[in-house]
Amino acid sequence: MDQPAQINTESTQLAVSPGAPLPVPPPKSNKILLIFLVILGLILAGGLVYAGVQIRKKQSQTFVLPTPVPTEIVIPTTIPSPTKTIIPTTYLSTPTPDPTAGWRTYTNDFARFTLKYPKSFTFTEKSFSDKEKQVIFKGEEGKLTINMATSDYSPGWGGGCDQKDKKKITFLGNQVEVCLNDTGMHELYTSHLSGKWQLNISATFLGDPVKARELFDQILATFKFLE
Repeated sequence: MDQPAQINTESTQLAVSPGAPLPVPPPKSNKILLIFLVILGLILAGGLVYAGVQIRKKQSQTFVLPTPVPTEIVIPTTIPSPTKTIIPTTYLSTPTPDPTAGWRTYTNDFARFTLKYPKSFTFTEKSFSDKEKQVIFKGEEGKLTINMATSDYSPGWGGGCDQKDKKKITFLGNQVEVCLNDTGMHELYTSHLSGKWQLNISATFLGDPVKARELFDQILATFKFLE
């Protein structure tokens, strides 16, 4: 059998000259440090790039207020004086209702006068002569009697009055003295403006004297002479 070939180990051994230094391989630690520095530099560069991108985004999102444009205000050299508004006092007060609204109107052609009386009243006219007449208004509150006569006639009116019953009332805008108590009013004398006729007015109260007097005062307040 063929013998296996033997390898000559002597030919593979390095020839080293006696006294020459052995070759030293480069240290592995320097390569690792270099690789670490490269990676660190890449990380820092990437962080700077990322930070720059974020800053730009924030700047783009910042709201910019528009610059206000100054407005020119023109102040007049003359200031107008305030206007005073005068409100009539009649508009500020509540009008008092007329108690005689809706009443009837009576006119006397003999003694030339007129007045108003309630619708619930009736009146009766009497003639004693060409120179003396009478009209009586009647209602639940009492009656009002008006005697009339020409100025040249003496009718004999009047029956006297106690001193305690003599009082003054307003009639035709004047203060006149009458005989007044809870039962009625008497001795109210007046005459026409022309002086041609004379009148005697009396009233008799029924029921509540206060309400009756108030009603007859309202009737007398409507009395007026005609021309």
